[in-house]
Amino acid sequence: MTDKSVLRASLRAARDACAPVAIPVPSAFLARLKPGMTVASYVPFGGEADPSPFARAAVDAGCVIALPHVVRRSLPMRFLSWETEAALIAGPFGLHQPAEDAAELAPDIILTPLVGFDRSGNRDRPGCRLLRPRFPRPPRCVARRHCAVGPAGR
Repeated sequence: MTDKSVLRASLRAARDACAPVAIPVPSAFLARLKPGMTVASYVPFGGEADPSPFARAAVDAGCVIALPHVVRRSLPMRFLSWETEAALIAGPFGLHQPAEDAAELAPDIILTPLVGFDRSGNRDRPGCRLLRPRFPRPPRCVARRHCAVGPAGR
C-alpha cells in the first residue's frame, strides 16, 4: 500500500504540471440548484480547480454562497456566508475566508477541492479530517462525479 502523503504529493505534482482549464458547469448541477439553497464553495489554492463558474451559476439560480472558515485544526470548520465581491481575510493553511462575524450556514451542496480519485470514483481530498465530522446534517451532494471538480480542472 502506498503512503497517502506520498501519493498525494505525486498527484499534486502531476496536477500542477498541467495547464489550467475552464470547467464547464454540468446541466445536472444546474438542475439541482434551487433559490435559497446554500452552496459551499472554496477559494482555490495552489493547483486546485477554480470552482467560480459553479458558484456563479449558483448565485444566478438564487443560491447563497458559503466559504469554509477555519480557526485551527482542533476546532470545527464552519461555513460562513460570503457575498461574491466581499473582502476575505487570511486564515490558517493558506485559506482565504470570510470574516469570523459572517453568518454561519449549513450547506445544501458542497464544492470541494480534490487531490485525485480512484477507478471506482472514490475521492481523496485535502482537509477531509476537518470536513468530515463538521456537518450538523449531511449535505445533499450533487453526485460523486460532479463533486469531483478538482482533478477535472487540470
